[in-house]
Amino acid sequence: GMYNYRKAFDHAETYAQLQDSLLSKEKTEAIVEMEAKFKNEQQQKELALQRSEIELLNRNSQIRELEINILVLSLLLLLIVGFFIFRWQRLKVNRKHDQLKNSQALMTTIKENAQLKEQQLRMELEHRDQQLTSYTLNFIQKNELMTELQEKIESLQSQKQWSPRDFRQLKNQIQQHVSIDRDWENFKMHFESVHPDFFHNLVNVFPNLSPKELKLCALVRLNLNIKESAAVLSISPDSVKTARHRLRKKMNIETETTILDVLMQ
Repeated sequence: GMYNYRKAFDHAETYAQLQDSLLSKEKTEAIVEMEAKFKNEQQQKELALQRSEIELLNRNSQIRELEINILVLSLLLLLIVGFFIFRWQRLKVNRKHDQLKNSQALMTTIKENAQLKEQQLRMELEHRDQQLTSYTLNFIQKNELMTELQEKIESLQSQKQWSPRDFRQLKNQIQQHVSIDRDWENFKMHFESVHPDFFHNLVNVFPNLSPKELKLCALVRLNLNIKESAAVLSISPDSVKTARHRLRKKMNIETETTILDVLMQ
């Protein structure tokens, strides 16, 4: 019996050792498994962290790339806008320059046309003035000739070399030619081409002037002397002096002022 207890005890101890050995092995395996699992989890966490870091780096890289692209596009847009502004300003300056050139050319053309027109008017006025002077001189010479002829006829008549009837007919014919009515109208036309509105303005200022006094004013305006005026009006120089004296009174001209000075105004 004692032997059986011992054997049983040995078996029990062996079993316990075996069991402890098994438990120790299981614990070791469990520990190894836990360590492996922990390492795996650590590796997974490290991988996840690395992925996060990589994603963050990629995102930062994309952001930087986007910023660079935005900066490049902004610079490009700024260059394009600046180019168009420069072109617009240049076109504006060129347009103003062209407008200035055109304006200067137009002003030059207008000035040249004005000078040409002024020259033509001056030449035309000089031509009219020459015509008026020439006509006035012819007018004077004609009337002087007629007056001299009339005086010679009167001298012959006083000598009684011709019959009174012949003298009367000849004097009447000369008197018709000496009449200045038709000649005066032609003279007036030439005069007004050089001095337009002269008679109109003169009548407005001095409405009480007679037709003969208006004629005398025109002759004074041409600066004709008393003898020339007498030849045109077919009257004596003394009559011209009297007519000029009456004209000064009618026009209320002071002594130191000439009739020509008033008519020039």
